Amino acid sequence: MKIKTKADIEKFIQRFDDFSQRDDTKLYLTVKDTKHDGTITIMKYDNNVFTYHRKNESFWDIKEQIIESKDLYKLIWKNRKSINKFLKAN
Repeated sequence: MKIKTKADIEKFIQRFDDFSQRDDTKLYLTVKDTKHDGTITIMKYDNNVFTYHRKNESFWDIKEQIIESKDLYKLIWKNRKSINKFLKAN
């Protein structure tokens, strides 16, 4: 899979479980944040709530941020290069 269009984002979200890792409470996927030279972790809970967390040398989110659907699409689109690199490697 490769995110080339906004329609691909929908497919990616539907198949998030296939690409992510699981811990005790959630699925998660960590990719490089090239804009801020750090990482972004996108998480999905069993109740289908998505959150994200950013971390780099300058700042990091104190806690996970709940992300609404339209903002999740924007986050994925803005970071599609890193996500595509992750998808290609896995």
